[in-house]
Amino acid sequence: MEYPAYEFSEEQNATLSVLARRMKFVGLMQIFLGVLIGCFCALTIVRQPLLGVSYLLQALLAATFGVWTNSASFSFKLIVETTGRDMDHLMEAVASLRKLYNLQFILLALVLIFFLATLLLSFTMGVSASVRHESQALSIPTTHSML
Repeated sequence: MEYPAYEFSEEQNATLSVLARRMKFVGLMQIFLGVLIGCFCALTIVRQPLLGVSYLLQALLAATFGVWTNSASFSFKLIVETTGRDMDHLMEAVASLRKLYNLQFILLALVLIFFLATLLLSFTMGVSASVRHESQALSIPTTHSML
């Protein structure tokens, strides 16, 4: 989509340039960590499949976050280095960031749901175990009742 021509000021470009460089570093580190965790996955998946799958998921998430962060970084860099398409590049950066934060939102929602379900399950199991323990304590025969 074409947006009306808008150019950021030199000061704004300086800010975006610093942001782009830092995002690129973070994105590359996330990709590197994804590859590193992927290596741990390859080393563990045969002997400990559950741990290996956990490493695989972590590797995929880290790499995905890195790619999207890098993509946004590149778009911010283009804002600084080109003229006439600042808004187009800005919207491309926002689209990459939206993907990144949508995935993080979904993951955090799933973690919250899992946490609440675990908390509820722990509470209900704790209550039922407590009731069971009390009922067993009340029904223990005493030596006087056996005589």
